[in-house]
Amino acid sequence: MSKILYPTYQVRAANSGVNALKAAASEPYPELILLDVIMPGMDGYTVLSRLKENHTIQNVSIRVLAHLAKTRKIE
Repeated sequence: MSKILYPTYQVRAANSGVNALKAAASEPYPELILLDVIMPGMDGYTVLSRLKENHTIQNVSIRVLAHLAKTRKIE
């Protein structure tokens, strides 16, 4: 996703839930957070809950994405 958005937007990528929390709480604060449901160490729903607890960034727009490693045919 970051490759698609960069260089049009400033992108700060994180490879785990813990790193996502650290990145989101670092200045400059994000205007939008794209969050995957499946992440190492902490799932996206837990990260979302923790982000909402942080008063500094609790009003940042967050979009939760569901990434599927394999696509399957729906019949």
